[in-house]
Formats: sequence, C-alpha cells, structure tokens
Amino acid sequence: MSTDTDSSRKGYALFLEEITDWESYLNDYLPVAAETIEDHDGEVIVGHPDPAVIEGEWDHGMSVVTEFPSLEDAQAWYDDPAYQEVKPIRVEACESAHAILYPSFSPEDLPS
Repeated sequence: MSTDTDSSRKGYALFLEEITDWESYLNDYLPVAAETIEDHDGEVIVGHPDPAVIEGEWDHGMSVVTEFPSLEDAQAWYDDPAYQEVKPIRVEACESAHAILYPSFSPEDLPS
C-alpha cells in the first residue's frame, strides 16, 4: 500500500455537512471560499444538498467535492489563511461538518 503522494495525481477535498444556517453559508462563506478555491486552481465538481441514496442510509445533507491539480494543492488551499479565516463561518452554519482530503485513485493505495 502506497503512502507516498504523487503530484501528478489530482487531489480532492470532500465535505459532508448538515447545514442549518443556509443564509450564512450561501452569503458569508460560499463567495469567499469559492474565491480561495479558484486561487488554488481548484474546482467544485460536486455540490448537492440532496443526493440520491442508492445503498445504505445517508445522514448528511450537503455533499461537496472539490478537485485540485494535486493533493499538495488541496492541502495548500485548506491551509491558506484566507480559507482558514472563512472556515469558522462554514462550521458555525452547520449542525455537523466533516472534511477529508485525498488523492485520486491508484491501485497502489490499496492493501496488498
């Protein structure tokens, strides 16, 4: 199983959120967050508050997947002071908020 990152692989930020204050999320958080994502050559590729559940149970509202040129770029975006400044608005607007960063799929990442 590979633990090394490869800068040729894309990086992703996944957010699973139960938003309770849509006004703050849409007006105070989202415009600034979108600008910081663009500053790091990222793009929101999935963002939906009501996904179609095809297996199991789903207890999250909003799902967001943001793509970056590499995992390092995704981490740099998340650590960017401009994003860190607006992040508390997202957290406060949510009953629950989960976030992970991960690289694009590679078979080498799987246990052998």
